[in-house]
Amino acid sequence: MSEFRLKNMLEYRYIISKRGVIDAVISKLNYFHRPYTGVIADILAETTGDPFLKAYYGADYQANLEKVNRRLSIFWTLTRSNLFKNIAADINSKAEKKIESFFLIANYSFAEYIFWNICETEPAIAEYRTKDSVEALTASVLRKKAEETYKKGHTDQAVEDFKKALELTPNDFTILFQLGMYYFFEKADHIKADDFFARSAAGARGVSARIEAMAYCFTSLIIRLKALHRGERDLAADALAIGEKAVNTDPDLIMAHYSSLQALAGLCVFEQHSDRFLKAAEKVFEIDYNFLLQAILDNAFDPVLDTLVSLAASRYDAILSSCIKSIEETSKKISQFPSRLETSADTARVFNLQKEFKAVQEYFKKNKTYADIEETIKRIEAVSGEADRVLHSNRVQQMLIRVREYCSTIVSEYKKDFGDRLKPYNDALKRRGEIGAKIDALIKKYFIKAESAETSENKENPENGSGSKVPDKNLDYARNPKVEKAVKSKCASAVFFIFEAIIVFLWLFAGVFSFAIFAVASLITLCLIPAYSVAGAELFYFITRLQLDELKRDYSRVDLKLDLSNHLPGEAEMKARDKYSKQIAGEFGISQIDARNILEAALFSDYEKMKATVRTLCK
Repeated sequence: MSEFRLKNMLEYRYIISKRGVIDAVISKLNYFHRPYTGVIADILAETTGDPFLKAYYGADYQANLEKVNRRLSIFWTLTRSNLFKNIAADINSKAEKKIESFFLIANYSFAEYIFWNICETEPAIAEYRTKDSVEALTASVLRKKAEETYKKGHTDQAVEDFKKALELTPNDFTILFQLGMYYFFEKADHIKADDFFARSAAGARGVSARIEAMAYCFTSLIIRLKALHRGERDLAADALAIGEKAVNTDPDLIMAHYSSLQALAGLCVFEQHSDRFLKAAEKVFEIDYNFLLQAILDNAFDPVLDTLVSLAASRYDAILSSCIKSIEETSKKISQFPSRLETSADTARVFNLQKEFKAVQEYFKKNKTYADIEETIKRIEAVSGEADRVLHSNRVQQMLIRVREYCSTIVSEYKKDFGDRLKPYNDALKRRGEIGAKIDALIKKYFIKAESAETSENKENPENGSGSKVPDKNLDYARNPKVEKAVKSKCASAVFFIFEAIIVFLWLFAGVFSFAIFAVASLITLCLIPAYSVAGAELFYFITRLQLDELKRDYSRVDLKLDLSNHLPGEAEMKARDKYSKQIAGEFGISQIDARNILEAALFSDYEKMKATVRTLCK
């Protein structure tokens, strides 16, 4: 048997080739930061075409052509290249929250970028890497230098600094992990890589479950490839055990779940585990469907390719059935739209909905990949949701019209008996609202509210349920700086032009004084512009404050009148309200409480409250 070498393993070549594409894409775009959509879309496009496959298959391409074609046919059944941007946007939204979501594009090939991000963002690692000892500080400097050098592509030079740092801090799992990646990616040295990853996992234990689990994933990969090369079942079982250990160490690490599934696929070479693999695969692909797309092109799943095909087919059938059902249900909703809607806005919304629904149907007829069907379902759900809102809005409008018509008769009867008593109160209530609006308008336009420490309590109108705030007597008003500046400018301009007009008139038309005196007077007037602006602004704000004070006094008088008025309903009035509430409840089949709310809204012409109650009833 030939000696085991990583470079001879097709799966390893796939990982390295994909890593090369990732580095090239990121280098070409010259950035790797949010949003990542462009990076992801380019990586997907670059790693799914024939040139990429031929590059990493190399001399084995023709021998594996049938398998390659089968993989690609399945892959393109599930998605299309012009949908890569949609997939990229989906992965990007996840990567924005969790950087590990990049494993959805490349399970191992993205490990370096993800590792560096974790080290920068995980507090436990940051604390671990900032120890106070002289050795730790020196090692930290060397490590940072090595990391920067490594990121620039000078890996051999970086490793020397990593090793120097490791001599000072032998258990630094972040250095050990990076050395493991170096020997795995750059040197294809499985012995040293395995050793460094194992030591990194041991060092990370109790500090960073994420790095520990990632190290287990690489160890599992190396052992699995070794098992496949040597044909040793026990090694394959060991790889699976380590993969499962990675999952148990960090259940949230999606790389661990995928790595464990790969290990189970490797064990299937030696033993029959189709059912077990199918259950595990369904669980992993439930985490994220993009894993299935990755798995279809992943050589690690060659032993279980038929199972993957079956799984993909069943998922396709399920989503197709769901899509057809959604289209039929949405079609029924749209057919329920009445020929005449209550508002022009709803009519316009229905027209747009029908147009969008036809467009979705056309899209569905022409595009049948899994990703297309997902897109169709999203669009159908949006149409369905909007249809529900239109139908609800129309029901609300219809019921509101009926309620208002029915209540108008009741209100007329009610006012015959009790209207005279409520009229002064309602008029005063309206007057108070008008005064309050004027006060608010003046304050909003010219002042900034500045509340004192002690504020008076807001008094509420118990009849209509909507509180009306009484102006706070302890409330002071600071001038709005921007408005004050504008007022000063206008006052200065106005006063200057008035004085200048007088001077011109006295010189030019009345002949009171000579040109020299005119020039001096004009110059003095010009110099006094700052004084005009200040004096004019002070006068303006003095008058405005007088207006505010007068309005506040009016407000207080009206408010006092409201407090002293007998606006609470008497016994006869309460009985009348109960009677009318029961009538409304019986007419519309609603509760007594809702009927009472509608009646009170009608009595006080509070149609917003009435509409809110009706909207709640129509849900």
